[in-house]
Amino acid sequence: MNSERLWVVVLAVTSFLAGAAASLFLTLRRNPVQEYGPHAAYEAQLVETYGIEAEERRKLRQILDVYHEEIEVLKARQLEEYDAEKAKAGEDCFQRIHDWVIPADRLAQFRRDLEPISSETIAGRPE
Repeated sequence: MNSERLWVVVLAVTSFLAGAAASLFLTLRRNPVQEYGPHAAYEAQLVETYGIEAEERRKLRQILDVYHEEIEVLKARQLEEYDAEKAKAGEDCFQRIHDWVIPADRLAQFRRDLEPISSETIAGRPE
């Protein structure tokens, strides 16, 4: 193989790899990896609406995980009072979010957003 062909092949391979890397980078940038879980959409909504920072987001994820575990325990026990227990768990979840996650300057907005929600809706909202 002569020198010119070698350089053309090296240039072609380099161009191909650069294009592939750029394509992967742009794809990931436009469509970030989605977090999965039973409350990922609700978590994303709270983060966007109330400007929750990284530390509070970690707390929010823990609170929602605890809520999910409580609901799973209730489902496993198959209680007749499931709806009442679920409503209580939902209210507890919102109280924890209020106390530990929402920034102080956004608490009034958070309370206003919750005013029209009844107990039955609160129990089902994070799920």
